[in-house]
Amino acid sequence: MKHAIPPRNLVLLAFLAALLAPLATPQATTGAILGTVTDASGAVVPGVRVKAIDTDIGLVREAVTNELGGYTISNLPIGSYRLTANAPAFETFVREGLQLHVQETARIDFTMKLGSTSAKVTVTGAAPLVSTDDSTLKHLIDNQAATDLPLNGRNFVALAQMQPGVLPGIPGESLDTLLGNGLAIWANGQREFNNEWTLDGANMNIGFYSWNSFNPSPDAIQEFTLQTGMYSAEFGFQSGANVNIVIKSGTNQFHGVMYEYLQNSDMNARNYFAAAIPVLHQNQFGGAIGGPLWLPKLYNGKDKTFFFFNYEGYRNRTQSLGLLTMPTAAQRTGDLSHTFSGAPYTGAILDPLSKTPFPGGIVPSSRITPQAQKLLAYYPLPNTLGAATYNDYVLAAVPNNTDEAIARVDQRIGNSDTIFAHYAQNVIFKPSAELVPTFHSTTGVTAHNAAINYNHIFTPRTLNDFQVSFNRSTVTTTDTRDGTNFNIEQALGIPGIPASGKTAGFPSIGILNYTGIGDSTGDPVIQPDEVWQFTDNLTLERGAHHFKLGIDFWHDRSDRFQGVNVRGSFTFVNNNPAGTGNSLGDFLLGLPNQTALGQAPGQEHLRNERYGLYFLDDWKVTPKLTLNLGLRYELATVLSDTRGTVANFNFLTGQPIYYRPGQGIYSPFYAGWAPRFGFAYRPFGGDKTVIRGGYGIFYNIDLNGLFFGVDNNPPFAAQ
Repeated sequence: MKHAIPPRNLVLLAFLAALLAPLATPQATTGAILGTVTDASGAVVPGVRVKAIDTDIGLVREAVTNELGGYTISNLPIGSYRLTANAPAFETFVREGLQLHVQETARIDFTMKLGSTSAKVTVTGAAPLVSTDDSTLKHLIDNQAATDLPLNGRNFVALAQMQPGVLPGIPGESLDTLLGNGLAIWANGQREFNNEWTLDGANMNIGFYSWNSFNPSPDAIQEFTLQTGMYSAEFGFQSGANVNIVIKSGTNQFHGVMYEYLQNSDMNARNYFAAAIPVLHQNQFGGAIGGPLWLPKLYNGKDKTFFFFNYEGYRNRTQSLGLLTMPTAAQRTGDLSHTFSGAPYTGAILDPLSKTPFPGGIVPSSRITPQAQKLLAYYPLPNTLGAATYNDYVLAAVPNNTDEAIARVDQRIGNSDTIFAHYAQNVIFKPSAELVPTFHSTTGVTAHNAAINYNHIFTPRTLNDFQVSFNRSTVTTTDTRDGTNFNIEQALGIPGIPASGKTAGFPSIGILNYTGIGDSTGDPVIQPDEVWQFTDNLTLERGAHHFKLGIDFWHDRSDRFQGVNVRGSFTFVNNNPAGTGNSLGDFLLGLPNQTALGQAPGQEHLRNERYGLYFLDDWKVTPKLTLNLGLRYELATVLSDTRGTVANFNFLTGQPIYYRPGQGIYSPFYAGWAPRFGFAYRPFGGDKTVIRGGYGIFYNIDLNGLFFGVDNNPPFAAQ
């Protein structure tokens, strides 16, 4: 049956949605500067005008200290800043060289001296290294680290793996092998599919997974933060790491770079088992440029319009070493008196009809099935003799191409409005090694990410940020015969296998102790995943309180077409009671131990929505103590299939479950309340010692396990 949202939840959602409709992105890409202004005696000074000037783009923002002498300037673009503080009867204070980072709250306190406002006191210094006013456990990796540290494959995720509490994922366990180039992160015990990845605040998770759809070039990344614990109510949907990547923006100065990184087999050692050094030619090349938008005699974008563009290409030409086992020429004629290595075969080759051994261990050629003879033509002859574990030595090419482009444009409209937009595309072409001629698969991934952000300042104490983003990733895995007119019955003489068109291909043949041949039983895969995201935040500075509230809405779509053994599979082992006692003998006589055949490919057309509503208050209780208070509510609508091509099984009743189009696949969950409490205490009042702690409830929306199962069940994909 369909599950309706209880009326009380509908009322709550409607109220909050109406409240937040004019508001702004939970995944913040900005920073903030706050502090306390005192005089020489230590007394707080209200009414001081504090200005933050972005020295890269000319942006000016200001605040006035409150009755407690405190000020906060929120939603500042990351970059280099100059701070000025002035008030009647006090000298002007200037702080140079402040570098503000993403999601950073930099504490800059001033001590004002009595004197003329025309007199200046200038100090140069960076922000404190210790986070003084929030309880979040996070790590910052800036552009210098991303570009200067040696990264194999220039994968920025390697830097995330170096942070405290973070471990590498299990290589090859999931799609991160492809999408993350083999790198994943486990944060504080959470798995790689419990993370949330954002690009300029825009979701870049793949639909019903939580893997990043691509990895931006280090030369395109300004910096990124890795939040691994106790993050505020602004963030949710996953309980693992929150990885927030910020793309570079243009400035008033033109900057550019061109590069190429090379790896070559001429510098490699030989594998002990290889006769020669496998070929490796790896090139990563590209460039980036950014600056003000300038069209001669038409438009000068200094202080107003900025652009940034990056392209990176990756070309890897290497070889994979295969030590294979192929039937020998004698074995193909029925002579099984020797093994593939040439050693005498010591067992008996039984005649299934008489249950007596074939004389000399030779299966009569007249008994070899036509299907086996046709299949043997696809096995190459051995090229190596004498080895105990293989008789065919192969070095196969493994090409790997990636092309990535990222563009961003920033536009200032006065001092109260800013807009930015970005578009990123990543295309991966990754064939597998063709160790056996005509058998290999090709995996392709095309990812798109786009976002538009609008930031408006109503007053210096009331700010709003709204963002719309789109993330799409299409994964395809195909074999050499997909989409061709290859016919299994015509080519191999095996009847009753309906694979054709998209699912055309070669059955999987497995012979114990010999290399298997055939196209993948799980191919083809055609899987587009997309997420539309709308986020809105409102920031309110009210005395000692920094309020923030917002909404985060996702619409998830994931379609999947996958062959589920539609080409058939045949397995030959030594223990077939109706066989010869020899796996190759059973193959020659057409006596598989196990067969499987899918009647149709699996298809899914899954949809759901996610709603995240939050309110937080960073309350400066005293100049030394800040409380981080927040409440978040998360609702994920029940996953459903739009075409009714999925099924499940009820183990309690022993009956199958057939889902109607739009019917929920599981029971809903409405109790997604996630309170957050944290504190930051500076016992000595400075920025060198901070005691922090907190408590929170976090939820995971983890659908990938279910996603892979419901399209493989009968009657839609029966075997």
